[in-house]
Parts: sequence; structure tokens; C-alpha cells
Amino acid sequence: MVRSLFIPLFVFLLPALAAAQQITVRSGAHDGYSRLVLQLPEGARWTTEKRDGELEVAIPGHADGFDTSTVFARIDRRYIEAVEPASGSVTVRYGCDCAAKVFREAGNLLVIDVAPDADPAPPSAISPRVTAFVGTQPLQLPGANPIVPEEPKRVELRPLPALADLAQNSQEATEPEPILPPVPEPPLPTELSEADIDRLTQLQDSLAQQIGVAATRGLLDPVVPRIDLPLTDERPQIDTRIFDSSTPTPDTPNQAGRPIGSNMRITSSADLPENPAIGDITSPTSGVSCPSAGTFDVPNWGAENGLSDGVADLRTGLFTEFDKLDPATAVDLARLYLHFGFGAEALTVLNIDPGVAAAHPELADMAQIMEFGHARGSQYLLPFTDCDTPAALWAVLAPEAVSPSQVVNTDASLRALNALPLHLRRFIAPAVSSRLLAFGRADAAELALRSLERTAEPSTSAAELARADLIMDEGDVAAAQEALADIVASNETQSATALIKFVDSHLKDGTRIAEDVATLVESYAMEMRDDPLGPDLRRTHVLALAKSGQFDAAFAALERAKDASPDSTFATLDATLMTIVTEEADDVAFLERAFAVAADGLSDAPEVTVAVAQRLQSLGFAAEAETLLRTEEDLPRGDDVKLLRSRIALDLSRPLEAEAQLFGVDGPDADRLRAQAREMAGDFAEAVELFETLGEDERSRSAAWLAEDWSGIAETDAPTLSEAARLALSDVQTSNARDGMLARADDALLESGNARQVIEELLATTQPTAPASQ
Repeated sequence: MVRSLFIPLFVFLLPALAAAQQITVRSGAHDGYSRLVLQLPEGARWTTEKRDGELEVAIPGHADGFDTSTVFARIDRRYIEAVEPASGSVTVRYGCDCAAKVFREAGNLLVIDVAPDADPAPPSAISPRVTAFVGTQPLQLPGANPIVPEEPKRVELRPLPALADLAQNSQEATEPEPILPPVPEPPLPTELSEADIDRLTQLQDSLAQQIGVAATRGLLDPVVPRIDLPLTDERPQIDTRIFDSSTPTPDTPNQAGRPIGSNMRITSSADLPENPAIGDITSPTSGVSCPSAGTFDVPNWGAENGLSDGVADLRTGLFTEFDKLDPATAVDLARLYLHFGFGAEALTVLNIDPGVAAAHPELADMAQIMEFGHARGSQYLLPFTDCDTPAALWAVLAPEAVSPSQVVNTDASLRALNALPLHLRRFIAPAVSSRLLAFGRADAAELALRSLERTAEPSTSAAELARADLIMDEGDVAAAQEALADIVASNETQSATALIKFVDSHLKDGTRIAEDVATLVESYAMEMRDDPLGPDLRRTHVLALAKSGQFDAAFAALERAKDASPDSTFATLDATLMTIVTEEADDVAFLERAFAVAADGLSDAPEVTVAVAQRLQSLGFAAEAETLLRTEEDLPRGDDVKLLRSRIALDLSRPLEAEAQLFGVDGPDADRLRAQAREMAGDFAEAVELFETLGEDERSRSAAWLAEDWSGIAETDAPTLSEAARLALSDVQTSNARDGMLARADDALLESGNARQVIEELLATTQPTAPASQ
């Protein structure tokens, strides 16, 4: 029963290959400035270069680039106009007359603040009168007498009068100012003893530590008016919302109705939280207080007398004698269900009273993870992935889609996983392994599966599926396909998912699959047509038909799938099918499909359009290839497309257009096309030089022959062309050195025979050129 409840968990947790190690540039909007945050690699250094209107931040040794796709999702372009990434640096262009401050925060976080370059406030901008108070609470050090400060003194801050005002007042005064009595000098401070110095040092360290803890937790809340002192380089507090674009904003309420990131409001750093669900550890990136270890103490939520007796005892006291729900008993019963892996039952208990679920959002999220594979619609656990508590384990499993840039505390996740009871770990560990692999932590994913290998229990199909994902991630596609085939043959709960991964692996390595695999996928798709996995199985069936060479059946299955799912599930599958046809189909099957799409094109698939046009041109259908390229408005602007357009123009006898398409393209392929264009345009002399540069002697001699460069050909070692060139350069012998008409006739016949032999050899060695396609 427990196993059946965990089927959706592993269905939805499909791993993704780790992306390149780009540095994600996050953003945050603040009052008066915009902020960018970069999470630097461990031990990385950084340099800045300020230029007119922009700032360049370079990271020596980093060459994987920067991800700036989500920068302007949180900020406008008032202060930052553009963020331009390069392989090892990122340039920030200002949107105003701005300046930037760059500093490191919280270890490896590099913060860039861009604000208007305004002058500091003048002295007159200070408030004319501000009163500050000094507290009177005695401070007690361990093992020392309390230090009681003096009575509170009221200090008044007044602005100094300007010099011009003093001069004017001195001229307009009608009566002399009264002479104030001299102010006595303050007494010299008494020299402190070593014991007093030690006590003050301890007091300073203790106070600094308490202030640091309070600031880290975000507990500081000033209650006095703010004093804007002049000539002060002010550094605002960090808005923790910018550290992760996937983290909900502090103003967004979670399932419990409390804003994440502001779940506490304490007016004194000495006040400690009384809620046992809130711990003393703070998330390094999101800045929220991590739940305590007891909040996710799953190993101790079981019942000593077993599941049945434990449920019976708790259900007896679930309602009071007045038929009112006992919230404490409901929480205990939900925890008992979660201990044994019953997510649906735990959700039912929590939803009896909405207030119970709202008071314990962590239990509701855990129940949804066990039942659906992720926390549906909840954002409570999302900020806790880097917490050093068991919350990190459930935060890793909470999101429906994994963000590779999310910071994950793998050590805390693995510790919490190993602490789970064996019956629960057997089903949780494969899901954790798949999630950690999707986060780009293959080493931690391997350790998650090893937590099962240390037990005497046989391996589950879910664990074997996660193991196949690890093998695939290592690059051993053949071994991964063999492992997936074994899971499919086992006919267990993970067989359908393994079959999908098996077909997808053949798309990656480009190998064909057997026709019976497509038949097996069709059977699963029919049997599970109403299952959440049904659309993915129908997609896999279409791909399996194409990879097995059944192209007509694949397109027919695609049309049926579109009718069954009119949404955008199969919108991009046409382009995928056409890619398979272009790469693997024979010429007849390819041309049948290519002619069908040549007039209409492939929507939103420019790369596929180029691939189809390239094969059409190589088969001699230049006009159809040109028509197909015209149907796509957003074609890539790379050299490959320019070379393709040049070849098409040559095939259509447009040499000047072919040469114009090569503007800005270098390389042997481009030079060869230029030579052919020059030769087709009749500029044989330049064609000879280009072919000679490319080392194509035969094409060079052919162009020279067309250019009637007999002297150049005669000097080459070409056996036939050189003789023909010398023949063309020879003059008719008119010498009368030999007397008699018969002698001269004999010489003429000899020369005519030699010329005839050269011409016959030239005709025999010359191959006819195929006409260009029209």
C-alpha cells in the first residue's frame, strides 16, 4: 500500500542534465537604486573597471559566462539600462547619470548597487534638533559585578550657524551679548585597571555578538528618527529577496498566511523567539530563519505499538465530547501518517480544520510531496534549500520544477535522509537522488542512493531508475540504456517512466530503435491514457515510431495526439520529427516530407528549417531550398546560413548574389565558393588565383584553360593540358629548309598527327559537367 502511494512521486521527479556552470545575475529593486547580485565561485577574485556610463566586473579564471535572463524580471531600466554578459566578465550600462558601488556580502555574494550620482546632503539638511536617549538597563557579565551606567542624559544636537549669519548678527546687534562664564574643563579620565579592561573587552565582544546575531536574523527594527549625517557613505541593508529570483518575495503570503522572510518581528536583540518551529539558524542566501530540527523530526513521529494501534489510539481522541477537533491530536495523527508514508491520509486529517494546516504548513507540504511528488501551490519550503537543518531535505523535494541556480545544502539533506526510517528512506532516497542530480550535484545524488545499498533490503525499481540517470549523466549511454531496458522488462511501477527515458536516450545518441519498442510504448500509452503520464507516453510513442523508421506512422500518430490534447503539449513535436527525418530517412522519404513543408515552413524552428534546406540543396533542389528559407523570418545569422544561401545562388546561376552572400565570412569553404562564383561570372584569372591558394590544382588549370592562359598551362606538369597548351602556342612551320614539296608535306602530316593525338587525349580525359538545377 505504501509503495502504491509513492508512484506519483517518482513519476514527476524527472531529472535534468546539469547546465554549464554559469554565474546567475540576480536583481532587486530598491527605493532610489537598483541592485545586482552575483554568487561567485568558491575562492574567486573579482576586478572592476569603471568607464563613462558603464561598469565592467571581471572574474579572472571564469570562462563559462553569466546568466542574465531574469535580470529585468524584478527591476525596470531606470537605473540599469542593460547587462551585457561575456565569457569572463559582465558589463552594466547605466540608464541615468548614475554611479555604482561594488562590495562583497555574505561570503561569496558580490553586490552591485547602481544609483544616481547625487552630491551628499549639505550640513543644513540635518534636522535642527534631534534627541537621543541612553538606556539604563544594567549589563551583567559572567563572574563579574554588574556595570550600571549613569542616569540617562538628554543630548540635543543643533546645527552650527553659518559664518555669514554670525557676521550679520554681529552688525545688527544693538546690545552686547552677555559674557558667558567660562566652561570648566572636564576632569581627566581615570586610568582603568587590567581587570576593568578585561571586563569591558568581554562586554564589547558579547554586545557585538548579540548585535550580529540580531542583524543576521533580520530582527533589528529602529524606533528613533533617522539622522542623515553629511559626508557619510551610507550602505543600505541588503534586500534578501534579490538573492534568488525563484524565491518568493517577502510580501507574498505563504500557505500559513505569514509572509516568508518576515516571519518574525522582534523589537530587541535580547528577545528570543518562543515559537519552537523557528530555530537559531539563518538561511545564508534568502535570509529567513530556518525551521528547527524538531519541526521535521520524522524518525520520532512513529508509534511504539505500530501503525494500526497508533492510528486507533489517536483517532479515539481526535474529537472532544463536544464534537470539536482537538488540534494537537490532529497534528500527532498527521505526523504518524507521514512517518509511515501516507501522504493522502495526512492531508485529509490536516484539512479537517483549515486552521491546523495553516498553523503547520510544513506538514501540509510534506504530505503533498509524498502524494504528488511536490508541494502543490505552496511556497513555504522553497527558501530553505540551503538551511543546515532537516528542512533542506524537504525543500529540495518541494518545487515542481528545479532551478539549477538554487543553492542547496547537500550535507544537511543527506544527513536528514539517512536519519529517516528504512521503510520511508527506500522511497524517498531515489527521489532525492534525482532532484540532486537535477541541481547539478551528481556526487550528492550518488551518496543518496548509497544510503540504500548499506541495507539488506533488495533494491527498488525507483532506485534502479535513479541509478540509470546517474550512469547517463556520466556519459555511458549504452550502459544506461541497458539498465533502463532491465527496468522496463521488470514490469514494475517505474517501467513506464523507464521506457520514456529509454526512447529519449536514443534521441541523444542518434541510434535507431527496434519496431517492437514502439509497439510497447503504444501499449503503455493506451493503458495509461488517463494517467498523468499519459501525454508523455503519447509523445514518446510518436518519437519511437520515427526512431524506428516508421515515418508515416509517426506523423499520423502525431495528428491523433494533437486531437486528443488540443493544448500546446505537442506544439514543438513537428520540428522534432522533421529533424529525425532529415538526419535518418532515405532520400525518397525525406523529399516526400520536405516538399510538404517547403511551402508552409516550420513554425518557430529556424534550426530545423536550415537543416532541411541544406539537405534539399545537397540533393539538387536549390529552388525548393530557397523557398523554404523564405518562409522563416527569424533565421540564424551565422556563417552556415550565409554559406547555404551562397550555394543556392550558385546552383541557380546567380554568381554575383552568391559572392554577396559571403560578405564577412572567412575560411576555405567561403573562398571556394568565391572562386566558383568568379569562374561562373567569367573572371577566370581571379578564379585561377583563388583555386591555387586553396591548393586545388586541377580546378585552377581548368579555370586557366577557360581563360586561354596557354603559357601558364604549358609550364605545368599536367600531361594532357600542357601538351594542348603547347600545341596552341606553336606556330605553323613555313621554313623551306627541306627542299621539295613532298618533304614539306611530310612534315605537315607529322605535325597534324601530333595535334590530333593531343586533341583525342584531351577529349578522353575531359568529363562533361552536369547542368545546374533550375
